[in-house]
Amino acid sequence: MRLGVLDEALPGEPQKITTPQRIAAAERLEAVRKLKAEGLSQAEVCRHLELPRSTVGRRWHVDD
Repeated sequence: MRLGVLDEALPGEPQKITTPQRIAAAERLEAVRKLKAEGLSQAEVCRHLELPRSTVGRRWHVDD
């Protein structure tokens, strides 16, 4: 009886997996950057994205 599980060769390097949390964080960062480029203030970005001030503040200064 063959299960087929161990019949395939294992990859030489581990695969990089992007977690849902990292994807969501990247999307938030991109949204903050976009609104910042449009000239919105941090407070306006907070209201627009419904994010806490602390989150927007951290993302606001990533490029600086």
